[in-house]
Amino acid sequence: MLRTSARMAVGSLVLVAGVLAACSSDDARPSRDDLAEVIVDESLAGGASSEDLADCMATLFDDSELSDSFLRAMVAKDDDYRPSEKDTAAMASVARESATSCAGDPG
Repeated sequence: MLRTSARMAVGSLVLVAGVLAACSSDDARPSRDDLAEVIVDESLAGGASSEDLADCMATLFDDSELSDSFLRAMVAKDDDYRPSEKDTAAMASVARESATSCAGDPG
């Protein structure tokens, strides 16, 4: 059974996938630190602000098949960005994986 925070994380990730956005002028993939920061800022960790949880989720995002454009959009918080079908599928995969990989007991 998934912990409540893990279920919230999955729901938040899926919801935010269509909302977060952005293409920046920098074509580089955002750093894990940048991803972790936006995860905490946007409460993508199901309301948990644990740095460990945000770091775990940022690692999953970085290691995923999400495009650099999608990840730049997340970091830039560009509401006009619309993910591709491939990114939408990859986001769902990251959400599922985060629920099992990042939902360990705190401490």
